[in-house]
Amino acid sequence: MFRAMWDWLKHFFDWSKVPSYYFLALTIASGFGLFAPHHLLESLGLTFWREEGKFYSGTAFLLSASVASCAYGAILVQWLTKQYHMLSSQWAAQRRLKSLTPKEQELLSGYLKENTRTQELRIEDGIVAGLVHANIIYAAVSQADRYAFPFNIRPWIWDYLKKNPHLVGIESEVKHKSKP
Repeated sequence: MFRAMWDWLKHFFDWSKVPSYYFLALTIASGFGLFAPHHLLESLGLTFWREEGKFYSGTAFLLSASVASCAYGAILVQWLTKQYHMLSSQWAAQRRLKSLTPKEQELLSGYLKENTRTQELRIEDGIVAGLVHANIIYAAVSQADRYAFPFNIRPWIWDYLKKNPHLVGIESEVKHKSKP
């Protein structure tokens, strides 16, 4: 008895490794057999599918639709969660940009004044650490030359500050300055 149950569980878990797109294909095929107009099934020679195999098509449709919807629903939930976290991080950083200290403004203005997305900064500097924590800049590499690390500004922060240079104490003409 235990051996039979173990074999069944083993086959079940082997079956559960089947990629979800197979279940989606089975859902579409069995759903076509169940819900397609009768004249279309006749022209394809598949009327037996609905008449004789309705139980099997229906069962295959329900099971495969359940598995496929769970698999693709999980993917959708992961994507939505990622989008939510990204947007909430951006909103928090935008709020943070509107309340920068003068030293933070000076540091970030260096990106715009030099029209560069990278600056060499000291990693032990508290201002740098605060901007990293606020998700505004990030260390471009894990090892440094000498005492400074290259820090990049996040692309969407770069775009936001180019549109709103007053947030870092720069007049609007700097955003048109091009690097030679």
